[in-house]
Amino acid sequence: MKRIILLLFLIIVVIPVGLSQKAVVRGKIVDKKSHQPIVSASLILTDGTGANSLENGRFTLTIPSFPARIKVSHLSYQETEITLKEPPKADLVIEMEEYVGLLSEVEISGKRLQILTEKDDFSIQDFAFDHENLWLLGYTNNQATKGKIWLANWFGDTLASVPVRGAESLYRDVFGTVHMVFKDSVYQLYSETRKIVYPYTYDRDDFFNTMKPIRAGFAENLVYADINSFEQCAKIYYRAAGVWGLRLLTTVEDHLAHMNKLLDTKAPTMWTEFASQYPVTKGSKIFTMIDDAIKVPLFSWKDTLFVINLFKDSLLSYGPNGKFKQAVPFTYCKNLLLNGIDGGVSYKKLTVLADPVGTGLFILERKNTSWILLPLNTGTGAVGQPVLIPEFPDMYNITVFGHAVYFLYPEKKYPYYVRLYRYQL
Repeated sequence: MKRIILLLFLIIVVIPVGLSQKAVVRGKIVDKKSHQPIVSASLILTDGTGANSLENGRFTLTIPSFPARIKVSHLSYQETEITLKEPPKADLVIEMEEYVGLLSEVEISGKRLQILTEKDDFSIQDFAFDHENLWLLGYTNNQATKGKIWLANWFGDTLASVPVRGAESLYRDVFGTVHMVFKDSVYQLYSETRKIVYPYTYDRDDFFNTMKPIRAGFAENLVYADINSFEQCAKIYYRAAGVWGLRLLTTVEDHLAHMNKLLDTKAPTMWTEFASQYPVTKGSKIFTMIDDAIKVPLFSWKDTLFVINLFKDSLLSYGPNGKFKQAVPFTYCKNLLLNGIDGGVSYKKLTVLADPVGTGLFILERKNTSWILLPLNTGTGAVGQPVLIPEFPDMYNITVFGHAVYFLYPEKKYPYYVRLYRYQL
C-alpha cells in the first residue's frame, strides 16, 4: 500500500488486479541428500501456469482446481512430478535429486548455458524481470510488423503472449515493475492467470521526466541525486514513504571533479590558453580532467542504500530511515595512471548488478572484448574473484536473476535472430 501511495504521488497508478483462486500452496524445494534449499526451480501446472522457487527455496503457487499435477524442474536436478488430490494442510517440502553421470566438465558447463528462445521464430528486442516473471519483447518471422510481448517463467517457457505494434523497449522501474515503452506513451505491465494486461497508459515525456531524477528505491523510499556541476559535487536525497519533502543523506565529491575545481580556482586561464594552442585528444588524461562529469555510483540492496564516494574511496551505507550505517574502503573502481604520478587517476566503467531473488551483488566490468562478473561484499568493500560466465564479445543487456546470468546475443547466421541466453551460476 505504501508503494501504491508513493507511485500515485508521482504519476504511476498501481491497481492490484487478481482473481479468486481455489487454493494457494506454499512450500520449499530442497536437495534430497543435503536438504539445502534449491533456488530458481520451476513449478508448472498442466495449464501452463506456475511459479519459481525464490530465496531459501521457498515458493508460492496458486492452484485453480484439484486434483493438480505439478512438474518441478531445474537445470542441475532430475525432473520430478507430484500430484495433489486436495489442498495440503501444511507447507510442502519437495525433494529433488541432482543429476548423476559420467559427464565431462565441458558437458556440465555446457548444460549450464541454455538458449531460451532457440526453437522459436521470434527475435528479441528487449527483456526484463519483475519480481516473479520474465517479460520478452520481440517480433516473429523477422517481421517488425509482427510484434509480440511474452510472459514467461525463468526458463523461457511461455505463460502468455499478446501481439503489439510499435513497442520500442521495456523499462524496469526502481521497485521492480516492468513497463512497455512506445514512441509517445508508456504502459505498465500486469499479469493475470494466462493473461497479459496493460490498462494504464502514461505520456512518455511525463513518465521519464518523473522517473529520471530517481536513482534508486529501497524499503519503499525513493532516492534522488542533485548534481551541481558548478560546485563539482552531488547531493544525495531520499523521500520516505508517507513523508513530505526530501531529506539530505550525503554530499559526494568526485576525485577528478575536485581536481578540476582546484584548477579552475587557482589558474582559470591556464587551461583555456593551453587548449587553444594544443589539440586535446578525446579520452586523454587532460581531456578527462577538463570535461569529465562528476560520477555518483549508487545502488540499493534489500533495505540498504549504498553510495560509492569516489573522492574518499569508500562505500557508504544507509538504512531505510535514512540513518548512516557504516563506511568501508572501496578502491576497485579506481585505475591509476602513470602509477598515480601527479594525481593521475581514472575510473573503471562498472555496473553493480543485484540479484533481487538470490543472495548476491555483483560488479559487471567491461574488459576489451569480454565482460567480467565479480561478487561484491558490501560489509567489507572487498571484490571477489571473477565468476565464470560465457565469453561472447557481442553479448548485451546482461542481467543477474535467480542465481543465473541472462543476456542477449545476435546470431551470425541467416535468418538473423537475437536470442536470449541463460547461464546458471
